[in-house]
Amino acid sequence: MVQGSTDFTKSVVAKALDGHWQRHAAISGNLANVETPGYKKHNVEFENHLSKAVQRQHGRLNGGGEPSTVANNDDDLPLFASKVGHFSPTPSITGLDDVEPRLIVDDNISTREDANGVDVETEMVTLAENTQRYVALQNMAGRLGRSLKGVIRDSAQV
Repeated sequence: MVQGSTDFTKSVVAKALDGHWQRHAAISGNLANVETPGYKKHNVEFENHLSKAVQRQHGRLNGGGEPSTVANNDDDLPLFASKVGHFSPTPSITGLDDVEPRLIVDDNISTREDANGVDVETEMVTLAENTQRYVALQNMAGRLGRSLKGVIRDSAQV
């Protein structure tokens, strides 16, 4: 069980790193095109699908059934079936392997005369936040690697 949990955690961290990396590329593209007339801002979305996949897997790792969601004022509430057939999972919740970052083009109307949808200040704040999250995930990945290395070393000494 511990090995499965560790592998799953490493997979989640890897998916999150990939999403933040792709978001960084989108933000960089936005900043590079700040003076391009008519350019539409790009963003990368992945957190919602990753969260749903984690909730689904969390139920499996803890011996629960398949999760589903119930719409409640536009919020998804995860539920876990204790027996097969209680309710069926919603297809919108995907497994971890199916989670891929999505590039979104912002079609909102620009307030700029040249119809460019990029605001430099907003992009810089988003870039800083994204960088902090990426670094935190890199640190977590490093700790997971060192932890696994310690377990392997200790088991070899037994």
